[in-house]
Amino acid sequence: MPRKKVPTELEKAELKLRSILDRRDELNEQANLVRQERDLLHNQRRETADGMREIRDKRDDFVKQMRAHKAVRNKLHDQARALIDTRRKLRGKNPMNVGGDLRRLRVELDKMEMRQQTEPMPIAEENDLIDEMRVKYKDLLELEKVEDENVKVSKDVGDIDRHIDDLFRRADEEHRQVVALSDEAQKLHDKVTEAFQRIAALSAEANKKHEEYIKLREKADEYHQRAQEMRKTVLKTKEDERKEKREARDAIRQQNLSVRKALTDKKKLDEAAEDSLQQLLKHGKVELKG
Repeated sequence: MPRKKVPTELEKAELKLRSILDRRDELNEQANLVRQERDLLHNQRRETADGMREIRDKRDDFVKQMRAHKAVRNKLHDQARALIDTRRKLRGKNPMNVGGDLRRLRVELDKMEMRQQTEPMPIAEENDLIDEMRVKYKDLLELEKVEDENVKVSKDVGDIDRHIDDLFRRADEEHRQVVALSDEAQKLHDKVTEAFQRIAALSAEANKKHEEYIKLREKADEYHQRAQEMRKTVLKTKEDERKEKREARDAIRQQNLSVRKALTDKKKLDEAAEDSLQQLLKHGKVELKG
């Protein structure tokens, strides 16, 4: 049965070095894969951030337009409120309704004039009638002034009412624009928020991958350091074996010389043969030359 070969110290050291190098290379390969995954996450984050900036710019433009329309709407509301206050003041200036008094005075004056023109009466009585007519006519003129002012106020109030209605109509149009732009801005803001959350998630995942990459690289560096140390052991083992072989060859060479000298002496022949046999057992074949 063939004898099982026992590995030498050098073979053992070389096998261990190869194992360490293989493990180092395996860790470096894993680290490179994790780094690629990390870089892919960084690229996705950059692309998402670029898209988010575009959406955010559009949102900000909608917000800018919305604020402009809101400012116009508020200005129109302020103008309408100012006119409402003016209208209230105008209506408070002439609250009297003098239409009935005017009609009554006109009827009385008509009767007095008719009486003066158709009824014969003493001069004193006619003079009294004329004086009374003058008083009522004066009252009529005052009431007509009030009526004219009321008409003017009513016209002004009517114009103000129309102006107020127009201001509120325009304000409502501006408000519809505000609502529409606000809705659009909110939709884009929701997308910005979603993008921001995705960026945060990608950043967190990329950070995890980076930490994993660093740990793998550190472990690979440890194996690399061990490989460097093991390589030194292999080189030293090789040098020790070469030195041992040189010493063995030198010993055999010296023994051969001793044997040659001993062969000339019959008495020392047996001793030389015995020594040669011992060297053969220790170092291998002994070549005897005559």
